Amino acid sequence: MTEEASVPADLFPDLLERQDSAERLPLLAQQFGILLGKAEERVSIGVAQPSCAETLHVAAGSPVLVLDRVVVDLGGRPVEWRVGYCHFAKEFYLAKLV
Repeated sequence: MTEEASVPADLFPDLLERQDSAERLPLLAQQFGILLGKAEERVSIGVAQPSCAETLHVAAGSPVLVLDRVVVDLGGRPVEWRVGYCHFAKEFYLAKLV
């Protein structure tokens, strides 16, 4: 699986300059004092673009599962947009949202 994530710069000031920033949203939100709310994820089928295909070790144009997720804070403000690309041969996708 490969992912691309974006967060609003105004909620995470100087994130790129920080050495101690977490890679996962719950820890990152905690570091910046953000209370996470709900998440919505859309699942669809797409095709692997060349850079994605290389990362996933599949041929360009291969079918991939596309996971498009938006996480909001308790006030409904978007906190993260993440898109994941998965190619499953003998695996499965499991999402645990707690």
